[in-house]
Amino acid sequence: LALLPSGAMPDMLAQVLGEDLERVRLALERGVRVGLLQSGREAGSFRFGHELMREACAARCPDATARRYHRHIAGAVAGTPAEAHHRLAAGEATPQARECFLREARHLDARRALWEALRLYEAALDIEPQSPDAEDLALRVAELRIQVGLAEPAAALLLQRLVTIRKPLLRGRYLHRLGEAYGSQGRNDEALAHVTELEGQESFGLVSRPA
Repeated sequence: LALLPSGAMPDMLAQVLGEDLERVRLALERGVRVGLLQSGREAGSFRFGHELMREACAARCPDATARRYHRHIAGAVAGTPAEAHHRLAAGEATPQARECFLREARHLDARRALWEALRLYEAALDIEPQSPDAEDLALRVAELRIQVGLAEPAAALLLQRLVTIRKPLLRGRYLHRLGEAYGSQGRNDEALAHVTELEGQESFGLVSRPA
C-alpha cells in the first residue's frame, strides 16, 4: 500500500501480494483502527492517513522487493496512466514497458507536462537506443531537455549520437538542435560553428532548414 500514493482497493492488493482477500481486508481494517490508514478517495479503498508515514514505510521496503511489487502493480493497473509509473519504478526494460512509456509520454507531452514526458521518453530510448524510431525519439528528448533547462545533457546526447550518423538530412536535424542547445547556454561561438556547418550542407542541397 505504501507504494500506491492514492491508495488501493483490497482486491488489488490481494492480487499484488498473492494473499487471501479476507486476510488483506482484515489487515487494512486493523490499520484504520490504529490510525495508520484511512478510507481512500474511491469507495472501499484504503490509503495511508499521512503522506510522511507512507513515504517512511515505502523507504523501508528493500529495493528488490519494491521493484517486484511495482512490477505486479503495473500488471494490475495495465492500461491506466499509473502503469507507466510502476513499470518505470520496477526498472523494467522490456518491449512492453517501452510501448507503455511511449504511450504515456505522448499523452503527457500533449498536455505540456514536460518533465514527466521527458522522463518516460528517456526510459524508452534507453531500452532500445537503436530502434527504427530512436533518432526521432532522441531528438525529442534533446528538445525537451532544452525546454526544461537541461541544455548541457541535451548537447551531450546529440553529440553522442552524431558520431554514428551519416545521413545528411538526419545529421542536419541533429546539428540544428545542437545549435539550439549551445545557444540557450550563451555559448554562441559553438552554436555558430554548428549552424555554419548546417548552412554549408544546405548550400549543397543536402538538407532543408527545419521549420
